[in-house]
Formats: sequence, structure tokens, C-alpha cells
Amino acid sequence: MSPAPKRQLSLLEFVRFTRFVSELRPGLLAPVPARPVAELLDEHLDDAVMFDAIAQAMRALRAADLPLRFAATTRVEHLGVMGFAMQTAPTVLEALEQVDRFQGLTSNSGFSEVLRDGDEVRIAWRRHTPRLDLGVRVANEIVIAQQLTLAQQLGLRGPMRVTFRHVAPDDARAHHAFFGCPVRWGAPADSIVWPATALARPLPLADAALHRFIGAEAARRLDARPPSPDGLEPVRRALARALPSADVSLEAVAGALRCTPRSLQRSLRAAGTTFRDLLDDVRRQQAQALLAAGTLSATEVAMLLGFSELSAFSRAHRRWFGTSARAHRVKSRRAQVKSPG
Repeated sequence: MSPAPKRQLSLLEFVRFTRFVSELRPGLLAPVPARPVAELLDEHLDDAVMFDAIAQAMRALRAADLPLRFAATTRVEHLGVMGFAMQTAPTVLEALEQVDRFQGLTSNSGFSEVLRDGDEVRIAWRRHTPRLDLGVRVANEIVIAQQLTLAQQLGLRGPMRVTFRHVAPDDARAHHAFFGCPVRWGAPADSIVWPATALARPLPLADAALHRFIGAEAARRLDARPPSPDGLEPVRRALARALPSADVSLEAVAGALRCTPRSLQRSLRAAGTTFRDLLDDVRRQQAQALLAAGTLSATEVAMLLGFSELSAFSRAHRRWFGTSARAHRVKSRRAQVKSPG
């Protein structure tokens, strides 16, 4: 099995959060030395540092609306070149797709994806870690709340619904008020859903030539970022996207990555793994995350992971975790309920 990639996020986001918390409770988090924003945009730190800071703040302040209040301070310009790519896009939908395309500039802790389904468009946040402890749960709330904040700055209003993988906090009134739509907890994904017609609205700063130029610069910076230790991040993402369709063959994934099956096999071999082993690893991580939500049946999880039969998923689950899927789900849900915040 290939080593897990090092997960990082923008240092600017961490600095913004610590400064935000320091205004609420001076001395709660260690101060971060003043740095030019331009430097912060280009630097990253381990995502576990952010998770720990979030958990510390939540336990001390005991404010369920903390992630929402912090997300409300987010501005498009905080995203650097990706933010400019959003502002110059032709439509709101294409602006949100820039996050999907260039997420790696700010974080490889997870990725956003735009999923179109008839009259709806769902912006889903896929956190790579299967953990759902306090810091990760609140970090996921921040991401979805930031998606709403950014969309509002682009002139968008009125999401249809919001979903989170984790269980609801003791008091979720602030969440319903902030999003202004139904909020579903214990769902298969962290996401925000918009009406497709609203996303078709043109943007006031749309500029085709400037958008192409900024997009090219964003792509250049993304290519210049250090690759993950195993170099397989794009393959992991392609597998995660393909799982629900059950079409997770070598040929299908190679097609999604715009390479030949033989080229993909060579890349996997150079990274010390195989397509089968990487698929198994991605499925294991996704299974842990889905079961931790506690609301999906084993059959539903098996389908989302691309298994054709429940029995195949059951055998894989026992091999991964040494227990049944039902026991895993119950244990994960109890752990979430006991965790403060």
C-alpha cells in the first residue's frame, strides 16, 4: 500500500483563524508572527495543526456558531489567483468550478467537486481523511459556510439545502439561520445545493481574455506546487469521483485522467503500488467516512463505493477493519455523540 500523502492547507487560512479567535479570547491560541499576505498565500502547513486549533477554540468558547462567524469573514481575494479566476469567469457556475479546478493552490486536505443533476447543482467537499472528530467536523462546516459566503459575494442567493456528514451539534439553530435553507446532518457528503438556473447568471466582472490569462497562471502555479509524496493525488481523486458510478476500471480511470491504461499502470508501478491496491485504499477511506455518518445502511454504502454486491463489501470491510459494517457504524456514531462541540 502506498504511503498517505501529506495533507496541507493555506497558511493564510490558519493565520486568519487564529487572529479571529484571538479577538474573541485573547491568549487562547498561540500568536502567529505578522507576515505579508503575499507570503502567506504561497505557504502551507499540515492540516492537523488547523484541526487542533479549531478543536481547542471550540472547547474553550463552546460556541456552535463559531465556524459560521469565521466563514462570514472570508473574501474572494483571500483565494489569491484562484479568486481572480472566479471573479472573471463568465457565470456563477463557472466561477465555482474554478475552486474545483484549482483547489490544490489552497489545500490538498480535500477537494471540491461540482455535480450537476437536472435542475440542481451540488458543490461537494470531499475531505480526504475519514476522521470526524471535533476539529475535522468544524473544519468541514467552515468550508461549506465559506462556499455560501463566496457565492453571495458573486451575487448568488438562496441555496436549496446543505448537508453534513457528521451529526448535528446540540444547538443547530445558528446553522439553519446562516444557510437559510434545510440542513441535513449525517448525510453521505458535506455539500451545498443550488438551483441550476441561479448559477447560470453572468458575472459583472466577466472578462474572457483576462479569465484565460489568470487561468493559465493558476494552472502554472498549481503545477509548480510540490507533488504529494506518492504522486498519486490525481488518481485518488479520479477514483473517489468514479466510485458511485461503479465504473472503476483501469480503463475508465485512465480515460478520466486523459492518459492510456498502460501509462497509468507505469505511474502506479513507479509509486510502488498497483491499481487494485490504490482502489482498495480509496474505498477503505471512503467507507470509514460514510459509516461514520451513521445514517446509511451497509447496502447504501456498498453502492456508493462501487461494489456490485453487499457480500463483497462485507468481506472487504471485515478485512479492512476486523469487524462488521454495522458494528463500525454504531461505534463511530457513539464516538461523535460523546465528542464535545
